[in-house]
Amino acid sequence: MTSTTESLIRATVKRLPVPLVGAVAFDGAKHTKEVTPKCLAAFDDLFTLVRPTRILEVGTHAGHSSCMMLALTDASVVSVDIGTVWIRPEHSYADWSSASGEGGLLYVEETLRDAFGRDRFSLIIGDSTSAGIRMQVAALNRAAPFDLAFIDGDHSYPYVHADIGM
Repeated sequence: MTSTTESLIRATVKRLPVPLVGAVAFDGAKHTKEVTPKCLAAFDDLFTLVRPTRILEVGTHAGHSSCMMLALTDASVVSVDIGTVWIRPEHSYADWSSASGEGGLLYVEETLRDAFGRDRFSLIIGDSTSAGIRMQVAALNRAAPFDLAFIDGDHSYPYVHADIGM
């Protein structure tokens, strides 16, 4: 990974509306905009092995994983997020008031499209387990197959199981 790529990731993450959450992203910190070398290396290793050209992501949240996918590959990313329960304070460790719901997701979409190109990121707002969303994703896959699925939506067993079957 080049220093230019790393700089782009760090600058984009700072523009996204919420802090990163998770042990891989920042060694357990609960409120930060800094991506650790451990996080960058994990994503870089994955994309070096897989070399995806078209990625399906389930669970956009604040767009941090999408940012990594876009910066570390030449792939296009289609991301699905339910939108209605976006950014819960207990998940994000912050109060995002007007940045919640679909408005927050649309801000994420615009930020990623500005940083990486309008043709590389698209967002589908809806429940990934609903028949309508599944049909929409299936049609996109028929048109141009996904070669990587990154499932990080609702982390409960029923949803993960359903998303794997997508």
